[in-house]
Amino acid sequence: MAKNEDVHAIIAQIGIGYNYKGAAMLELALLHALEEPDSLQLVTKWIYPQVARELDTTPERVERNIRTVIDVAWREDSENCCRALRRSFRRKPTNSAFLSAAADRLYPDMRF
Repeated sequence: MAKNEDVHAIIAQIGIGYNYKGAAMLELALLHALEEPDSLQLVTKWIYPQVARELDTTPERVERNIRTVIDVAWREDSENCCRALRRSFRRKPTNSAFLSAAADRLYPDMRF
């Protein structure tokens, strides 16, 4: 199904560097979202806790670190962010909106 290389490539395309902890967390969150599309409805109740368990941290830290990398990518080049996701946003997307857009970009034929 979802390949790590595909997810890694879209994160790099967006402009998120792996020097941020949130990049690895975002990658895992996307992989979970692609494996279980319904989990995008339960980001705070399912995805964050799952990523936190795998990385031995808390769901709050996962949420914050993902928010940070989205914020950095948005501040550095919001147009590139929108172009890479093939979605337009008027302002910085929420974590859920960003995960949904990235999942949709990776596998447009799936229903998210």
